[in-house]
Amino acid sequence: TNQFIFKDYPKYFICNAYFHDDVQGFPILMHNHSFYEINIVTSGSGWHYIENQCIKAKLGSVFVIPPNVRHGYYTEDPHSFNIFHILLSSYFMGKYKEELESIEGYKTMFEIEPTLRSNLRKTVFLILSENELSYFEKDFTELTDFSKNQSYANNVAIVGKTIYLISRLCSLLLNHHGDILRKNAPDNNSRIDILNILSSIEYIQNNFAQKITIDDLAKNAKMSRSLFIKQFELYTKKTVNDYVINTRIEKSLNLLDSNYSISYIAQECGFFDSSHFSRYFKKVTGKTPLEYKKSVIVKKDKNIKF
Repeated sequence: TNQFIFKDYPKYFICNAYFHDDVQGFPILMHNHSFYEINIVTSGSGWHYIENQCIKAKLGSVFVIPPNVRHGYYTEDPHSFNIFHILLSSYFMGKYKEELESIEGYKTMFEIEPTLRSNLRKTVFLILSENELSYFEKDFTELTDFSKNQSYANNVAIVGKTIYLISRLCSLLLNHHGDILRKNAPDNNSRIDILNILSSIEYIQNNFAQKITIDDLAKNAKMSRSLFIKQFELYTKKTVNDYVINTRIEKSLNLLDSNYSISYIAQECGFFDSSHFSRYFKKVTGKTPLEYKKSVIVKKDKNIKF
């Protein structure tokens, strides 16, 4: 079935798309997976449960679910509820990482907004209009048809269509943010603050290897230092310094799965030296970088089959 598509296509699976409707049935019970998923509500409405949060799933709502995040859906009208799914394998995310990260708005949609959604109650997330849904209808159907007949030859079309859709969705998200910034209304200030915090987070994600100061981030967010610190902690549930450190640690994990030295990785991820890196790495992960590196090697060895 579609739910087990990665198991079904181990040799050449890259992406998969399908519509989940009343044939597959609702509710979709809480579950998690090791891959990214894009969900778009194409008809009806319901509720999307993400970890411990319950979020309204309106017509046109776009959700990006990162790996290992528990989620599920419920609706009172299963016959009209339909969710378009795009499943993105880790192979796809790795192989096309450079192309994806070159898309403006990609990091906001895939790396920043999903982690903040439960903390943000204002409408800064992407909800497609009925006209936009109609525009994408042919693309959704084509990608679904490609997915039903997966082969090495079909992969070119699947990858091309998937990257195109991701690019268009990111573009629409930025347009939505632009509309918020241009809107002059009393109730709009808090949403503008949210977008300025999102911009600061994206700055951290893009410049984690450089020196980052709260003063620079506050200036980038067009806020006073004190207001920025307060707003940042409100929306991320972390201090600015903790967020920067956690981002650097997260970025270091991929490099530790390589032949690079600990001192080189420390420098590449914005730490003063290897001891500075090791101290914070152990504080966050419970292991030293060297212990983590060895555990990755052992895991790889166990996965080797002869």
